[in-house]
Parts: sequence; C-alpha cells; structure tokens
Amino acid sequence: MPNDKGLAIVIGIADYPHGLATPFRMRMIARSLGESGYAPFILIPYAPGVSGDRLNRESDGTFEGVRFSYGLSPIFIPHNMMSVIAAKFSGFIGISVKLVRLRFSNAISVIVSYGGTAVGDFSLWLLSRVLGSKLILEFCDEASVTVDNLSRLSVKGIKQSVKLGLQLGRENLAAGLADGIFVISKGLRAKLAHIGDKRVFILPILGDLNEWLSIRQPQMSEKPSVAWVGNFRPFEGLETLVDAIAHLEDTGCSLQCHLYGRTAKHMEYAIKIEKYIKLRGLKKRILIHDAMPRQDLLPKLCTAWALVLPRPNWPVNRTNLPTKLIEFLGSGRPVVMTPVGEVMHYFKDGDTAVIAQSDSAIDLSRALEWTINDPKSAERIGLAGKALAKSVFDFRGVAPSIDEFLKSLE
Repeated sequence: MPNDKGLAIVIGIADYPHGLATPFRMRMIARSLGESGYAPFILIPYAPGVSGDRLNRESDGTFEGVRFSYGLSPIFIPHNMMSVIAAKFSGFIGISVKLVRLRFSNAISVIVSYGGTAVGDFSLWLLSRVLGSKLILEFCDEASVTVDNLSRLSVKGIKQSVKLGLQLGRENLAAGLADGIFVISKGLRAKLAHIGDKRVFILPILGDLNEWLSIRQPQMSEKPSVAWVGNFRPFEGLETLVDAIAHLEDTGCSLQCHLYGRTAKHMEYAIKIEKYIKLRGLKKRILIHDAMPRQDLLPKLCTAWALVLPRPNWPVNRTNLPTKLIEFLGSGRPVVMTPVGEVMHYFKDGDTAVIAQSDSAIDLSRALEWTINDPKSAERIGLAGKALAKSVFDFRGVAPSIDEFLKSLE
C-alpha cells in the first residue's frame, strides 16, 4: 500500500532498536501503520545505560522498511535518578527538534507514544496540537493503568483527577489527553472501560509470520526435546518447568530441554536456575543457552518436539501475552502453555494449544508427555496454532482495523 497518508511516528525507549521485546513491538506497530498507508518512522530518544557516542553512531537508518532515528539525547545515562531526568529532558528536546524538521517536509498524521512519562506525554500532546497530529497512547501491561504509576497528564484528566482525588489511576489522566489509546489485551481494555470503547483499540501482540518463509526449517530432533525462550526472570515459571522435567525423568519419560535467552542483564536469576537444575540432578537434561540473533534462534525452535510457555499466575502476566509466543506459533510446533492472562481468549486446549494448569509441575509434565507421545495430534495442534497466529497476530492482518480506528477518531 502506498504511504500517502502522512507520517506515523512511533516514539519510545529501548535498550537497543533491533531485538528486545519493546523495540520489537514498536517496529510491528510501525509496520502495521505502514500497511495502513502511513509512512512509519520510529524515534528512540535514548537507551538506559548506553552512551551518547554509541547512540549518535547509530542515529539514523532503515530497518524492515521502517525509518528510524535512534539516540536523540546526547547524554550518557547511568542508572541514577538525576541523569535519567536530564536524559528525558534532553531526549524530549531532541524529539521536538526532529518532529519539527520532519513536519517541514511531511505531514505528521499520527504520533504513537510507547512507554511515555508524565512530562513527555503532556509535551507530546502540546506538540501534536501544534503539528495537527493525532496522539495515540500505548498501554502494554497492568502496571500502566494503576495508581502507583501516574505518568500521563492531560487537561481533562487533570480536572478529573482533582475531582476524583487521583484514586482512579493514570488511565483517567490519559482519557483527556489522547485522541486514541492502544491496549495490548482485552483485560486492559476492561480496566479502561470507563473511558469508553470509541477511543480504545485492542492491538494484540504482533509479529511477522512471513519471516518463517525465509527460514530453513530443519526436522525435529531424533530424541524428544522441548524448548523455552525468554529473559531469565522469576515470572517466567522456570522453576515449575524444571520440576516438570524432573517428574518426567522420575517416571521414565526422558527428554531434552533447551532454555534460550541468557544475558548479562538477567544473569543473577539465570545462575539461580542453573543451580536449581544441578540440585535436581538434571544438568544433562536441561541446557541453558545464551541469547542469540533471531535468524539463528528460529531454526532451533523447529527442532523441538514442543515449545513451552509455563507462565505462573502472577499479576505481571494477567493482562498480556508474551511477544515470544509469535515465534513459538510461527514455528508450527505445538505450544504447551498455562491459562494465564489472555491465553484463554485466543486458544483452545487440544485445538490450537496444549493447556496445562499454572504453577503445577505435575500438570505441566502431563501436558508435555502427552504432546511427545501423540505426535500426530501434536502436529495438528501446531499447525492450527500457526494458522491462528497468521489470522490474529500478524502485523499485516491488523492494518485494516488500525486504519478504520484512526479514521474514526477524525
């Protein structure tokens, strides 16, 4: 589709523009806007802990058909409050200058603020009024709509928050500021029900299912194996997965388990999991791998007999789906997951996924064993899950709905 509707600017903060969950979602939103007829452009003012020199060296480019400017703040950002405040101020100045420059040559139709802050979003609101652009705020997790994280301001929202004593949370402040709101799940939309449906749009996890077309998909491993991918953090359910593998080992069902994604950022928890694996006597059964580029990771997912997503029923998991699910489903392998968050809104046990009770190693082991022992049913479920992902989570498929939503805001 020709990009004739003006610029669509996606603004956010990320550790690096090509690979982590936050920038990945920003790119998918930008690409969806591109499919809707806008010219997508990503602006990332700064990244925590990354020097201005590095940012400036990587400042402009095009990736996956999306133009981006990265490192609009020249300030080095160690993890302390004063430098972060300075960086945010500097980053906003950089964004403002960039937007004004872009406006001289292009109409800016839409500004999407991903992970905004109080001053930043209010300033973007002012800029959007000057530039004649729609402002869309993005809500991606339950923490973004709680009283403890009042980070978005508005004229109507300020009046409302004073009237209500601030007790209803940030969503009330955002209600008067944004022309529209993107939420990643039905659960978050329910939490914003008092705003009304007309300005709230469910934009689920997004991915590019076509990228699997260029991946040489190897055969499954000769011996049964399962795989997990992600950051090593407590709310991923890795202890339950280790216990499930131990239970299978005790019952005579041996399989190899691969954990991908170890990084220096989450090394402390990865070490904890590694120690627990040794404690359970599973050093040869469960292997931990460092994070790797997507082009190297995706073929490895295809060798697994099943992919596992053992998320516990923690608050952080209750109103979203993890981005990694796109890769899992795209592989065509069956996904064993727990019914946490949005899972049951989209998936049916035995049809598009294999559902195991959350926080239960016994039930997880049962689900894994069934998947391995019934390869024909597992293949059917894997292909059905891939078809579901293509129809619901591919960024191209949601483009017409995004376009219709933005038109409704006029």
